[in-house]
Amino acid sequence: MTEDRFEQHIEDVQETLQRAEEQTETEISVADEEIEEQFKQYAEKRVDPEDCVENITKSILKDAGISNPNQFIYNGTSRSSGVSEDVPMEVEEIEEDSRWIQFTGVVLELYDSTDPIAQHGRLVDDTGSIRFTIFEGDTDELLEVGKCYRLDPVVTNEYEGEYELKLRNETDITELEGGEALDIDIENYTEKKTGTIIDFQSQMGLINRCEECNRVLTESDYCPDCGDVDSELDLRIKAVIDNGEDSWTVFFNAEQTEQLTGMSLEDAKNKAREHSDRAVVREYIERKTHAEYIELHGRDRGRRFDVEEFEKIDVPTNEDFENILDHMQSLVSEQEA
Repeated sequence: MTEDRFEQHIEDVQETLQRAEEQTETEISVADEEIEEQFKQYAEKRVDPEDCVENITKSILKDAGISNPNQFIYNGTSRSSGVSEDVPMEVEEIEEDSRWIQFTGVVLELYDSTDPIAQHGRLVDDTGSIRFTIFEGDTDELLEVGKCYRLDPVVTNEYEGEYELKLRNETDITELEGGEALDIDIENYTEKKTGTIIDFQSQMGLINRCEECNRVLTESDYCPDCGDVDSELDLRIKAVIDNGEDSWTVFFNAEQTEQLTGMSLEDAKNKAREHSDRAVVREYIERKTHAEYIELHGRDRGRRFDVEEFEKIDVPTNEDFENILDHMQSLVSEQEA
């Protein structure tokens, strides 16, 4: 029995396999349970359902000996024939899913990739950064960090509230140099976000880190990567910041936490020791920082924002607004006099 969340997608795969079987007179028999297992593996790798359908179907057809599986595959991001020239768009203008556009950007960073993803990372232009993905078999050309490219066309995709770009078979990748390239220094590149701290997440306050790999530990003497280890105490904030339109998980390291709360790592250790409870450190942080309005400078990584610098911003009070209103009224009175 397959899970409900995969049922429709499994049907889509089976329908395509049946169509290919009829047209090629090739026997293709794959159980629903086997297809479901592949869906589960792809879901763990942050692959959206439409791409799961395409990649699973393509893999099964190739294994069946069909040389051109693309002729049987269609999903919502396939480009229609007869499409006119694609509109150039910048990051801040991308607000629509499954739209084919022309995009110019510099490769900011690349992430580790595993099958079926050939490459993924982040591109930046003068308005912001956006994630990109290339799936195995879609293109033989991969991008390099620091280089500027014109991608024409790419298709937009919304996944878990974040827009990204997908390079497909149709994408023409052109490296730009000199005056054509964007003048963006990726070594010193930062973005600015402004918002309010509205919530906090687990594993913050006084935490244990592995002395060997620096990973945050749930057990003080065991690391999933390094095994039995000695740990060291660290201090951090893991908060959710919201600007009314979007939200990010934001990490403040020990130094930044001290700047924000006035509590150093040693202060936190003393508080925990005094009360025989680490929870008092978290509670103190929450009291000091909840509803703070902050301007952040750092790297946008989708749902996460890595802070390099920050500044607390004073929110205007009712008195401030009243003073502004009085000032505006006095200017009007002077003009009427």
